Amino acid sequence: MKRPTKKAASPVNRLLLATILLLAFAGSIGLGTVWLRHEISDVAESNKQMQQRIVEVQRRTAATNAEIAAALNPEVLLTQNSALRLGLGMPRDYQIVSVAEPVEVRLAAKRNADRFAPTLVSTSFPLATTR
Repeated sequence: MKRPTKKAASPVNRLLLATILLLAFAGSIGLGTVWLRHEISDVAESNKQMQQRIVEVQRRTAATNAEIAAALNPEVLLTQNSALRLGLGMPRDYQIVSVAEPVEVRLAAKRNADRFAPTLVSTSFPLATTR
């Protein structure tokens, strides 16, 4: 007995399958585009928040520097000296030390002084070996 053979897929079925695959492909591209736009907006929002934080830190740093400058003003220091009755005077010439070299070089030399100090290392080497 002869088996019945399947008919080849009709052109309508092939067209329907191609349309469904094309719609799925286009939908995945659209979904990917929406996801990328969402990620871009998230990164932009976090960038905006970081910039606001940087501006806030710079503002606080400027305010702190202004407070330090006001506190180190000689007139303010003299006023506090007399108000608190500290009895402090102006420094004498022999109390003032001027530093000519850059501060970074001096601090680096101070930090690395122990690394480059000459040290003695004792070692012993056997002169002869016995077999």
